[in-house]
Amino acid sequence: MKKNIKIKINDKLVTCKDDETIMQVALRAGVMIPGLCGHGDFPAKANCRVCVVEVKGSSKLLTSCSTKVKSGMEIRTDSERVRQARDMNLELIFAEHIEKCADCIWRFECKLLLFAEKYKILISTFNDRKRNRITHKFSNAVEIDGTQCIDCRNCLDACTTLMEIDYLKLKGKGASQGSGAKKRQESSLHPLWPMCLALPG
Repeated sequence: MKKNIKIKINDKLVTCKDDETIMQVALRAGVMIPGLCGHGDFPAKANCRVCVVEVKGSSKLLTSCSTKVKSGMEIRTDSERVRQARDMNLELIFAEHIEKCADCIWRFECKLLLFAEKYKILISTFNDRKRNRITHKFSNAVEIDGTQCIDCRNCLDACTTLMEIDYLKLKGKGASQGSGAKKRQESSLHPLWPMCLALPG
C-alpha cells in the first residue's frame, strides 16, 4: 500500500508517495533535474547519469530517475558535488556524439544542446570518441547513425518492450557500443520498424 511520506529537496519540505522516484517528486515540486535517457513508457535505466543528486547519509551520488524516495530523505539537486558530476557526464556524452545539428531532426528541441547552454558546458573538453562508428541502413528511409547515438537505449526498449518485435540489440563495448539489428536481420527491414523511429523523446 502506498504511504504518504515527507522528504526535503533543497531544504524544501515535500509530501509524496513512497513508490515515487526522486525525479518524479522533484518535478512536481517545481525542481527541474536534467536527464537524457528517461522515457515515460519504459523503466528507468539510469544510463546517462546526468540526473544524479546528493542524498544525506549516502557516500555516493544517486540517480534520481531510478532511486525511490524514503521517509526523511534530504536531497540536494545542485550542490557543488552534483554540479561537477553532472557537467562531467554531459561533457562525456558530447564526446560520444558527433554534432550534426544542421540536418538533425531534433535540432530545435535537443535536450543535449539545451543542457549544454543552461549549464555552460564546454562541449570540446574530451576528444570525439565515436567519429568512426558506422551508420546502420535498413532501407533508403531508415537508418541508425551511430555517430549521433548518446546510448540512451530507448530504441532498444521501443523495439523490444513497446513493439515486441525484438529487432535490435546492443553491440560492442565502451566507445564502440551502439544499437544495431540482430545479425540475421541486418539486410532486412521489419514492417513495424518505422513505428519505433516515431517514438517521441
